[in-house]
Amino acid sequence: MLLSAIIVNWNSRDCLRDCLESLQADLQSIAAPSEIWVMDNASSDGSREMVVQGFPAARFVSLGRNLGFARAANEGGRRSLGRYLLILNPDTLILPGGVARLLEFVERNPEVGAAGPRLLNPDGSLQPSWGRFPDLLTEAVCQFYLYRWLPAGRPVGNRLARLARPPEEPLPVDWVAGACLMVRRQAWEEAGPLDEEIFLYGEDLDWCFRARQSGWPIWHIPQARVVHLLSHATGREPACKLLRQAQGMQRFFRAYRSSPAATAHIALMAFGAVLRWTVWRIKAAAAGGKGGQARQMAKGYAAVLKNCLTSGSQP
Repeated sequence: MLLSAIIVNWNSRDCLRDCLESLQADLQSIAAPSEIWVMDNASSDGSREMVVQGFPAARFVSLGRNLGFARAANEGGRRSLGRYLLILNPDTLILPGGVARLLEFVERNPEVGAAGPRLLNPDGSLQPSWGRFPDLLTEAVCQFYLYRWLPAGRPVGNRLARLARPPEEPLPVDWVAGACLMVRRQAWEEAGPLDEEIFLYGEDLDWCFRARQSGWPIWHIPQARVVHLLSHATGREPACKLLRQAQGMQRFFRAYRSSPAATAHIALMAFGAVLRWTVWRIKAAAAGGKGGQARQMAKGYAAVLKNCLTSGSQP
């Protein structure tokens, strides 16, 4: 078996249907055996019936409860047989040739541990999908919006690489986004699976760091393109998303940076949360009865601040 696609699903039936349709269409261009696994975190929206009836070739596994992204993906990795694993979010759409180009690159370059595509927003604009590993400098740039005053054309931000002109050729990077991640199984086994202590957000950053430590380069492949609808699973709960993202970054600093750096990072994040809470509260007040989204964002940053003040509780 050459390729195993693993989609982690939670109450994303309609997005999952579109994802499977785009994936199956692209897999037809690959003249090698492949399989699709849908690892379902106890969905209650008819996802199982949709997959069983509409995509009989896909293997649907009900995990019984919501195990989180990492544990579900790891279970798919254990059950699958492919020499390569394609980890996918259900809110992704594979554009023609997307999977084939990723697979071609890792097949042609046996030293590469993982590769990710160019992620696009639904309107076709560029979505951050690769970058450098975070440190205190890049976190300060992100938390205080300093990237707005930095010269264009330099990678800046905590997990983002904001470029005036995105690359058009394959590029070695520190990390690529887990929304669509092509992984060589040998690298998966040597670096270890995704960290199951991370429920959601940050597991891609963590795994790429361990893969790099194990000697496996990570590459961004801009010729492979995937539309990412962004956070379908948590889109209805922006406060939860913001907190999970903060916890994931705190975990990264605790695991891979010094203790003083981890402490300083929590302080930076707390200041950033206060700044953003203030901005969103002002926006909510200005919007009046139409400020629901702004109030949710303010609520999220209040949760991040509380988390920081309790020394960054584990995710």
